[in-house]
Amino acid sequence: MTSGAPPFLSGVYPFFETVEGYLSRWRIEAAIRFVKQSYGFENIRVMTCARIRNMASIVLASAYFAPAIQLLPGFAELFGADDG
Repeated sequence: MTSGAPPFLSGVYPFFETVEGYLSRWRIEAAIRFVKQSYGFENIRVMTCARIRNMASIVLASAYFAPAIQLLPGFAELFGADDG
């Protein structure tokens, strides 16, 4: 990871790297929390760890591809999506 710390702060470099790491982790956690809340992931009931992993993969894939698919030309005409 490259730090945005200026060269004259070379002694403080690990601090900036640590802060950048925490900020990256926070953004990832916020994205996962948004997906879980948007797709109701907490309400999905499965019995095994393998099924939880499979369901998480499906939910995260749909969260990733849904906005991308909506940007395709002709999506609104095919599926009746509104602009508003």
